[in-house]
Amino acid sequence: MEPSDMSMKRHMAGMMFAPSDVITLSIMVPYLRRSMTMKKRGGMAMSSQTDGMGDPSMIMLIKLFSQYGRQVHLNTGVNFPLGDINQKEGMELGSGTFDMTLGGTYLHQLTTWSYGVQLLTLTRLGTNSRHYRLGDRWQTSAWIATPIRSNVSVSSRLTALKWGDIEGQVLDDDRH
Repeated sequence: MEPSDMSMKRHMAGMMFAPSDVITLSIMVPYLRRSMTMKKRGGMAMSSQTDGMGDPSMIMLIKLFSQYGRQVHLNTGVNFPLGDINQKEGMELGSGTFDMTLGGTYLHQLTTWSYGVQLLTLTRLGTNSRHYRLGDRWQTSAWIATPIRSNVSVSSRLTALKWGDIEGQVLDDDRH
C-alpha cells in the first residue's frame, strides 16, 4: 500500500476568558476530518476517511511585560487525550497522551498596524495505550495586522512547523 493523496480539515471551537489584565484563559476543541487514498500493487485504489473530535486544549497566556504598545506573554497549557487513537490506516484523531504547551508571544501595537512573533513547543508526556508516542512539535509564527474598524482587523501570518519522529510501534494484534 502506498499513500497517493491525503487531506485534513480542522474546525476549531474555542472560548477565551480574561479573569484579569494579566491572565487570559483559552479552551479549544478541534473537530477533524481526514481522508486518504492509497494505491495497491496493480494500480487498485482504496480510500479511507475518519472524522471526530481531536484532543482539546486549555492554554493560559500570562502577560509578563506591557509598555509603549509592546507586550510579552508566556504561553502554557495542556492537551487532553480525548481524540480517538483506534482508527485504521494511521488516521488517528488524537495523540493518546497528555501534551504540554510552552512558549512565548511578542506583540507590538502601533497606531495603524501591529506585528508579532510567537514560539511554541508541544511536548508529549509519555506513551499512549497503543505503545507509541507522537513526536514533539515546534512552531514559529510571525504576523502583521491592520484594523479596518474599531473591532475588526485584517492580518497575514507565516507559520513554520517541525515535528519530531514517532517513537514506538503499534503491533498488529493491538488493533481493535
